[in-house]
Amino acid sequence: MISDARNYRLPASFFAGNRKRLLGEIPKYSCVILFAGEKVCMSADSDYRFRVDSNFFYLSGIEQEDSVLLIRADEKEAVTTLFVHSNDPLKERWSGKRMTVSEVMEKSGVDEVFFLETFEDTAATILADSACILVTDSGVRPGPASRFLERVKKDRGEEKILPIAPILARFRMVKQHCEIEMIRKAIELTDLSLREALILLREGTSETGLCSAINYAMSRRGCPEPAFPTIVAAGLNNFCLHHDEPEGDPIPPGVMIQIDAGATVGGLCADISRAYPSTGIFSDKQSALYEAVCACLKKIITMIRPGIRISDINRTFRDIAAEKLIELKIVDRQETGEANVYIWHNAAHHLGMDVHDACIKDRPIETNAVLAIEPGLYVREWGMGFRLEEDIRVTENGCEVLSSFIARDRFEVEDLLGMSGGMIPCRPD
Repeated sequence: MISDARNYRLPASFFAGNRKRLLGEIPKYSCVILFAGEKVCMSADSDYRFRVDSNFFYLSGIEQEDSVLLIRADEKEAVTTLFVHSNDPLKERWSGKRMTVSEVMEKSGVDEVFFLETFEDTAATILADSACILVTDSGVRPGPASRFLERVKKDRGEEKILPIAPILARFRMVKQHCEIEMIRKAIELTDLSLREALILLREGTSETGLCSAINYAMSRRGCPEPAFPTIVAAGLNNFCLHHDEPEGDPIPPGVMIQIDAGATVGGLCADISRAYPSTGIFSDKQSALYEAVCACLKKIITMIRPGIRISDINRTFRDIAAEKLIELKIVDRQETGEANVYIWHNAAHHLGMDVHDACIKDRPIETNAVLAIEPGLYVREWGMGFRLEEDIRVTENGCEVLSSFIARDRFEVEDLLGMSGGMIPCRPD
């Protein structure tokens, strides 16, 4: 059981290995520059909690704002440098302790560490060397990466800029053993948080109550910021896929509750979706739709193996979903495309340091890819819609459902909720 997620970290050898692999993919005479990112203002003089750029973290292991990673390579050697904030006692008094040089070295395994005050002179020297290929991020969002890229384009044009994102996306699509172990821990923490929160249903609660309980359970175990805003959507709110503004009114009886939640451990994410009857027992229509979504999920899991593509998964999902909608007499026949009215999203995405992790669209899936599989059906005529989501690892011959221990079977869900036996009557359809 996880007592504090902060006790789990990827080893420095993981980040050093990623840097070594990158050197095999870039020109011999080049320079990699990546930025951790900066804090974003929330209001007045308050900032949002800092979230490091994933590509920067993948190569450095450092999660401190404003840091810069520099890798200078030529035909003889490569030198890796991190630029970080100096240890300023006055600023640390207000904003907390900064990492020391030795701590940065230990966590990242880089060759050298300098303070940020020296980065400008280093950058100017690099930009003045017209023979050096600059490898950096595209800087699509405002911040230090985009500002630096604009500066580079102005100083030397784009002909000697190599985008790093496609290279790292290819790397990140296949997880290493230590990453998979962190994802397992993140799933475990998500399960613990769901179990604690669902106890509230037995005495009645609100979306806000459930959402707060899930987030609290994660936070007190060392995950103060979930992988994404926790979603708790009851009744007709199911029809807002990203309903992340939970309501405070009591959840009414006889409705379905969509929960989509994920913890992070060691920089890796979980992404789990479950749907629960608010009264603890599925009604006939709730059971029927729930089993249809389960059937879609089970079918997808049986088809996953190395070599398939995300588009193959989505196509299979839509085919089986249409069949189930016909069986439920929600649509008449498959050929007309009627089923698309009830299928609102695709059924798979890569999972890792980001919930929707870096990938190259439609590249064949390889062994040790980690995917979130999330088929869903949304039937307004029945007043309900939901998705069920599992996190899976692609194996040599199929896949492993990493989240298999989180109750999904309809009867297991009723047992988990502990509200059966006529304690709370179900509202008829």
